Amino acid sequence: MKKLLCFDLDDTVLNTDKSVNIDSKSAIGRALEAGHFVSIVTGRSIKGSSFIAEEIGMMGKKNCFLVTFQGNLIYDLYEKKIIFKDGIPRDLAIALLNDISHHGFHAQTFNENELMVREKSPEFETYRSIVDEKYSLYPTWEYMTEEIYPKVMAVDYEDYDRLLDYQKHFYTLPYASEFDSFFSARCYLEFCKKDSNKGSGILHLAEHLGLSAEDVVAVGDERNDISMLESAGVGVAMQNSHPDVLPHADYVTKRDNNHGGVAEAIEKFIL
Repeated sequence: MKKLLCFDLDDTVLNTDKSVNIDSKSAIGRALEAGHFVSIVTGRSIKGSSFIAEEIGMMGKKNCFLVTFQGNLIYDLYEKKIIFKDGIPRDLAIALLNDISHHGFHAQTFNENELMVREKSPEFETYRSIVDEKYSLYPTWEYMTEEIYPKVMAVDYEDYDRLLDYQKHFYTLPYASEFDSFFSARCYLEFCKKDSNKGSGILHLAEHLGLSAEDVVAVGDERNDISMLESAGVGVAMQNSHPDVLPHADYVTKRDNNHGGVAEAIEKFIL
């Protein structure tokens, strides 16, 4: 029976130094050779995750996919085409971006091809040093023209508590019910369309492949991974997961990201 293996990047398939874990890479290759489907599931863009897919050995191969932007865009690496797209309507994205900017945070969003910002702030420079994205500068957010945007971010590399306070404020906004809000890391507070997340993304991919939720094995470590752990037939939390993630997992690996935790999940539930 074919399975769909879904895994997060940072602190999951990637070592702490951001390199691909060699044991996990080997196990992913064996899963592909056995005929299973494999997908990266990330908050990053297609471009921002493709170089990691190449390092893993997924580029140009059948049965390989990217679920990007927290589940809002799915890309077939073999066919080289988008097979699913969803996002925040333009008016809501602009309202939220303006509010984030008004409260003194670096705000950013994306389209299919690039990062969208209003200024080259220190946070922007740090973000691009981590994820080398194409970008465009906008004098105001009202200049944005796409109908939907996959996600909006508030970024603060120095003060996690300040982001927590902003999230509390966000829930008082009249349009808050239109969004899901979560941390993908201590420095990234992210916002997506309500119920459009990693969990919904992997279910869209499974349906596209003719699989059920029970055929999906998902592996992650952060709070933005909770939805996919809950949606998958088997949700696997890494040993190094954020404590909030652990109650949502069916299994917690004995190995962390630096010692092949993804490989452990593959060996236990796929091969």
